[in-house]
Amino acid sequence: IEALADELRAITRADDLSARVSTDEARDEVAALSGAVNGLLHSVESSREELQISEHRFRAFMDNSPAVAYIKDREGRLLYVNARFETQFSQ
Repeated sequence: IEALADELRAITRADDLSARVSTDEARDEVAALSGAVNGLLHSVESSREELQISEHRFRAFMDNSPAVAYIKDREGRLLYVNARFETQFSQ
């Protein structure tokens, strides 16, 4: 289990969700846990890729929109402005 924990710490430090932990040929609990961890890493990696695609699509849409668009947080701070907003309100 300590070896598995070491591998997971290395993956975390490298922020490399394409990495996988080594699995034993044995069919014990550690091998089952390693397999489950690899499944989780794959799922998170896929979700991250889908999120990046979605963010790219959002920005492409918003930055090519003729309308002024922005997002504010609850305190009224701007979190996002599109290209039209910047063109219209920049000085």
